[in-house]
Amino acid sequence: MVLVSVIEPEGYVSPNWYSVPGNQVPTWNYVCAELDGVARSIDVAALIEQLDALAARHEPRVAPANPWTRAKMESMLFEKMLGAILGFEVAVSAVRGTRKLSQNKSADERDRVAEALAKSGNSRLATAMRGRDPGTAVG
Repeated sequence: MVLVSVIEPEGYVSPNWYSVPGNQVPTWNYVCAELDGVARSIDVAALIEQLDALAARHEPRVAPANPWTRAKMESMLFEKMLGAILGFEVAVSAVRGTRKLSQNKSADERDRVAEALAKSGNSRLATAMRGRDPGTAVG
């Protein structure tokens, strides 16, 4: 059995973002899912498939003009690096969701925190706090 925790979005919340900062402590807000299941090793072919799928999903976002593909690597170097990776998959048997989004605070305080998060560059967490992110349905 394994327990896999996935957190997104998440971020630090400053006491200065509240209307009375002196009466607060720093905290962390998040949306999380915990998955119970059984992990098993995968073979080399499945590992290569996972790596290719990972790159195909994320490379267009991070390097749209020049996305990485396995074809860019020398095959011997790829094989060497592949030997250092342990691939696995998890057969999920249970899922639990949790969210900590300042729900113990007033709506006004939550709005202040969401606005500060957005200004600090954490728009995904701000959106989750404002209740417009489907990911907030967990918990």
